[in-house]
Amino acid sequence: MKKIYILLIALVMLLGLGGCSNSGSASPTNGSDSTDSEPEVKTLADDTTMKGLVVVVPEGYDEVYRYVEQDKNGTIIEKDLGYTFADGKTISYALMSDTNLIETLGEDNLNTLEKIERDGLTFYLYDAGEEHVAFVQYGDDAYGLDYTLPGEENTDSFKEAINAIEFKEDNREVLINDSDLYDINYTVDSSLPLYGISNTYTENNQGQTTEKSITWKFGESDANMDFRFMIRVYKNSTLEEQTDPQKTYEEKTINDITYTVLKNDDGAPYDYFVEHNGDVYRIRNNGANNGWFTSRSEDSEKAFEAFLNTISFK
Repeated sequence: MKKIYILLIALVMLLGLGGCSNSGSASPTNGSDSTDSEPEVKTLADDTTMKGLVVVVPEGYDEVYRYVEQDKNGTIIEKDLGYTFADGKTISYALMSDTNLIETLGEDNLNTLEKIERDGLTFYLYDAGEEHVAFVQYGDDAYGLDYTLPGEENTDSFKEAINAIEFKEDNREVLINDSDLYDINYTVDSSLPLYGISNTYTENNQGQTTEKSITWKFGESDANMDFRFMIRVYKNSTLEEQTDPQKTYEEKTINDITYTVLKNDDGAPYDYFVEHNGDVYRIRNNGANNGWFTSRSEDSEKAFEAFLNTISFK
């Protein structure tokens, strides 16, 4: 679940309501496969529609990312398009499918928030210092705009961004990420209780991919998660750039692949790095997270070890 939805849940908690529910996503189990619905070949900056919302691509961004979360049947739960800047500013748009703001937050609580009325739509504003968030209902879906301005609490540019938002009913295209992670092959055990998958692509302002990642989520739901596995690819990078000089690593060989592994004195290793053909691949047992801390069960360690034993490279 990406930041904008986490903020919505935080707002639910702040207003003293019950939590909202959200699922995960599904994907093919082998890295050489792709999703059933192939996205049109474009740079991420060319992706400006999300089920009616027309995204306004900001000028001068450094990187753009596209995050997609789907349930195990391929239904889109959330899609984010986010832009980061050299000065630390971030702007992100989110689609939260089949989410009703009134049912999630309650009409009385929504009415405590600042509102902007425009073109028959109500934008609900929530400010947290440098971070400004707006939620709006459009049809059966909720949308969010997250605007972070480091060192600045002025909301003028945030409200200008809200006023620039457009919805077009005839533009319902929703592009998604495929599951291609370049040279890595892997198999996810089909007997594991996969309930969802999320993936993120990141490109620089020249349209060149800088990172790709896929996270598999196992259990019943985000509220009742067993564990998560992640593969991330850092393009045109090195182990030196992606490992932390303040931490201790050791080498471990599995299936003739020698990994640089984060040393873990409290349990089984969970963070593996390997450099291959000029890219760095990171394979990680992300465990379960309840919003406050991460835990890794013995079952997750055993499943992760089995997952590592399926990995090979082209």
